[in-house]
Amino acid sequence: MLFMKSYFAFNPQTHNFWPIYEAIKTYYPIGIGYAYPVLYTEYEGQKKFVALLADNFHNMENFKARYESFTSKLQEQFGLEVQGTSFGQQPCFSFDLILEKTELPELTKVKKLSVAVSLLGDFYTIYGADETILKEERQPYPYNYHAVNAITASPYKEFEVHFLKLKQVILERYPHHKQVPFSILTTYIDGVYNRFDETNESTIYNALFNHLLRANYPYNIRGDQYYGCDEWRNEGITDADFQQ
Repeated sequence: MLFMKSYFAFNPQTHNFWPIYEAIKTYYPIGIGYAYPVLYTEYEGQKKFVALLADNFHNMENFKARYESFTSKLQEQFGLEVQGTSFGQQPCFSFDLILEKTELPELTKVKKLSVAVSLLGDFYTIYGADETILKEERQPYPYNYHAVNAITASPYKEFEVHFLKLKQVILERYPHHKQVPFSILTTYIDGVYNRFDETNESTIYNALFNHLLRANYPYNIRGDQYYGCDEWRNEGITDADFQQ
């Protein structure tokens, strides 16, 4: 399947996505990649980036108060498994809420909601994922074939109830945060390089959150990938403005 890159753009007359661009510009040296490691790491924004990671992940008291207490509360509220996916080198708190899991000898099926809350600004994302893992016995170690069968970008069908409840809980904890629409997450900014794949440009998702939503992957999308755009509308813009 041919993958077509889409670059970050929006209509400033109707929406204000500038905070996303400003956050990325603040922390990443646009036009400079890891081929110049000293130059990259000496960028003032990258020094702030490293300081954020240290404060939120390497300070265990802060990590427990800001992240572990939240995921523990979620597990109690939802009565479902919460799998932490935060990594100490990535600028977000993240986790998966496991809605369904079926394990067979040769196959595992998972339906989950993936959440990431950025440390670089008031941004978060929620999306549903259906995944399968085919397990094969090999020597000396078994091998897994992982596939993302579909991404659900909005409160849609079987994901709707938990999606909306999860959104409400996140906003109670982070009242000033906005959900970044899936249509924006998968776009690129020219000259921002992927910290997890040095040869490629970074998506908005990779820059603000982590590597778990892969770049250059032809996802099958369910639901409305523009869900969340209303949160970014300029003041006074109504549905009627889009029908003119």
